[in-house]
Amino acid sequence: MLSDEVQIPLPEYVKMIAREAGLVAAREVLEEHRKACPAATSAESVSKSIKSLEIRFGMLIGIMIGSGTLGGIVGVGVSAVVKSLV
Repeated sequence: MLSDEVQIPLPEYVKMIAREAGLVAAREVLEEHRKACPAATSAESVSKSIKSLEIRFGMLIGIMIGSGTLGGIVGVGVSAVVKSLV
């Protein structure tokens, strides 16, 4: 017997080798694409733009909630004043 004898069935072993080779090739292709493609190299600037948009959207939501709350408080105050005058 050989010391490096394969203990799994041959079709499964071949599938494992093919998967590993495919993953290595895919990583290499993606790395080359990332280096060569101008859109892929500008991903950092796109990420920064998205982050600033998220911050602006959050601010708008906060302003809307704050103005609604403040409007409600003022409405209650005005209602109380009107009731006290009547």
